Amino acid sequence: MRRCRKSAGSGVVVACLAAVVAYGMFASSVGAQSAAGKTGPLENTIYKAPPGWQEAAPNATTRTFLSQENGQQALIILMRGPRFQGDFKQAFAAAVQAAQQGNKIVQQTAISEEPAAEDYTVLTQAMVYDDKDGKRGWSEYVAADPDQHLVFIGFIASAQDLFVKDAAVLQQFLKDLTFTDVKPAAATGTRADAAGTRADAIGNQPSTTSDGTTIIKLGHGTGGVWAKKPEAIYAAEQQRRVPGKVTGKVYDAQGRPFRLAGCEVLIHVWGVTANGERTFFDGQADADGRYEIPVAHGLYAVNCTAKMPLGGQVLAVDLEVLDGRRPSLKEDSTPGIVKDFGLKLTGPVFDGRPGDYHGGSIVVTDGPGYHSLFDALDRRYPPGTTVQVLLIPRGAFIDGTPGQPIRLDCDLQKMKTGQTLVDFPLGLYTVAARLVTPDGKTRDLKVGGFPGEQYAATVDIAFVPQAELNGRPSVPNICVTD
Repeated sequence: MRRCRKSAGSGVVVACLAAVVAYGMFASSVGAQSAAGKTGPLENTIYKAPPGWQEAAPNATTRTFLSQENGQQALIILMRGPRFQGDFKQAFAAAVQAAQQGNKIVQQTAISEEPAAEDYTVLTQAMVYDDKDGKRGWSEYVAADPDQHLVFIGFIASAQDLFVKDAAVLQQFLKDLTFTDVKPAAATGTRADAAGTRADAIGNQPSTTSDGTTIIKLGHGTGGVWAKKPEAIYAAEQQRRVPGKVTGKVYDAQGRPFRLAGCEVLIHVWGVTANGERTFFDGQADADGRYEIPVAHGLYAVNCTAKMPLGGQVLAVDLEVLDGRRPSLKEDSTPGIVKDFGLKLTGPVFDGRPGDYHGGSIVVTDGPGYHSLFDALDRRYPPGTTVQVLLIPRGAFIDGTPGQPIRLDCDLQKMKTGQTLVDFPLGLYTVAARLVTPDGKTRDLKVGGFPGEQYAATVDIAFVPQAELNGRPSVPNICVTD
């Protein structure tokens, strides 16, 4: 298959690759070969090629993987450069600038910096751009600095759909990267206080293989406590009961003890004492995600909320009970009550109302109110037409996990009165939208925040605390029009 040859719509990918080659950082041939399932070395950097992608002829410093779908291309570049002197962020910014040489930046996120282990850091940046021919491209760049070397990963797509679809491929590629020249984090001593390390917060704490290889772990995890069944958690809780006390452990979205920097975890206990008096008790989890609250003998229920910073605001985020028992269920404190909680970025709320989800939500409306009545999109486009809303992260998600683009699909009929979209991680986003007709044709839409409706190609949204809901996040309203 000749997937690396230039084709209609692929110019932005080829142009971006050419710019990097011209800069002298990469030297890849465009003669592709099958890379399915391949695992290979790159000077102390072990990678696993994305299944089904093609690999361009490798050299000593670079690996390039290509995919093609419906005439559009996506590209992942892995480069390990020499040791750099000076600031890592400046070296990363120079690499990104080289990759974007000759392009016009339409939208970009700030550089996100997250420590992955005591010996290296992870930087990320995403952007939308137009090449010199006016063709639009989408890209995300990631870098690490093991042993003072710049390891640079570029992910470039010539179509928005492909960029969103293959974001998971990039995340898996990053998870599979290993560095053999990085010392594993020390068990004690040299690491910063665990309560303040962002590595623990974002799921990047590395694991170490038997040969001493340290593995970057980016993205959302399903291990730790999340790998356990609720009934097993409940059985374990019963073994930890302390008479007259409400105790428990709190975990992050990766299933590890909740140690997210800048966060405060609050425990609320309420119920009725043995004397029939209604009462409540409040407490906080410590730096290791543990809490212990003495209570009077009685029947009590327990819930847990985390105060989490995001974009200069502090949001109240409800954590989920892990033992599979209804949160409102009151238990006897005489033998002790144990309740463990965990942070969920997405997914339905356990024992919640239909439609209740963790994470953020937005409302998407077909223009302002009068527009949807007299000039609605569904009156001017054929049945089966949809609107795709793209959320481009302007940094990490609320728990520090590196942000990923998210696509949400809207129904034109529901948009007339405002369609609520849910089930995505809280974060700072730039919003874009496009219309897709049943024949596959697309048209970029203009978006604006409500109220105001100052329409543009993109609009930034943020979640702010709602005082009437005790600091829980707001629901931004986005209006779209053609």
